[in-house]
Amino acid sequence: VLVSPVLAGLAVGIGVPILLFYVYGVVPVSLCRSGGCGVSTNGSGVRFDFDDENELMGALSGRNIG
Repeated sequence: VLVSPVLAGLAVGIGVPILLFYVYGVVPVSLCRSGGCGVSTNGSGVRFDFDDENELMGALSGRNIG
């Protein structure tokens, strides 16, 4: 009866940091290595690719909705 809370605390205390490291460490690094995080490099430096709201609205206004 007294062992269960201790085991649960250990599981959370060890598991949560591992999970957070995986989600916020490993996944973004692998995404950026594959070119999926919005950063691209070329000979002149690093470029951050943002989804520009104006480009999106221009593409949507060109469609015939109805």
